[in-house]
Amino acid sequence: MLNSLLVAMTDLLCEYGRWGAGLPSCHGAFEPSVPQELVEELDEKESQVSD
Repeated sequence: MLNSLLVAMTDLLCEYGRWGAGLPSCHGAFEPSVPQELVEELDEKESQVSD
């Protein structure tokens, strides 16, 4: 009895995790854009590495 209850609860938690995997978090879905200065800096570093 207890084992089947634990299995059912685990299954429920796993399903909830799969369902919520693509949803925004409860902390908010706001993701600020990356400042252009940082994008350019990263591009420069990547080009130096590939040279």
